[in-house]
Amino acid sequence: MCYSLIDIFNQAKEDEFSAVLDGDDFEARILSGIRIEQEIATQNTIIHNTTIGGDFYREITPEQYEMFYDKGWKIGVYVLSLSNYRRKLEMIESNIKREDNTRKNAKHIMNLKASRERIMNSYSKINKKLNKIIKQQTNDNKIKINKN
Repeated sequence: MCYSLIDIFNQAKEDEFSAVLDGDDFEARILSGIRIEQEIATQNTIIHNTTIGGDFYREITPEQYEMFYDKGWKIGVYVLSLSNYRRKLEMIESNIKREDNTRKNAKHIMNLKASRERIMNSYSKINKKLNKIIKQQTNDNKIKINKN
């Protein structure tokens, strides 16, 4: 499939799990740390990854936009979320190694391990949702082929 940014925004609006973040001159939705915003006057649409960038949201990369154009809102959000979780897990693992090789603060290491466990659980939950959608789409395609 090939979607436009307006199609993707409409999918986000129809998604019952996307939180509404509308303002005076824009409409916005957010799901799993991925925010899509559309200006009402111009219909200019932008997608932000809220889990990177510090104080300001960072726009997704052109490659990530291509994935949204190809897969749509829901799958795009889940794939990007999994990437965010992998990045967080790498940072936590690095922090655990550094802490283990330097201060050896047991309380800090336990907190890092608890964070790792929480992120791994979130990763697993999103991965299951993504696999369920992909499996459903595969089954839908098989049904369409069998009808022809």
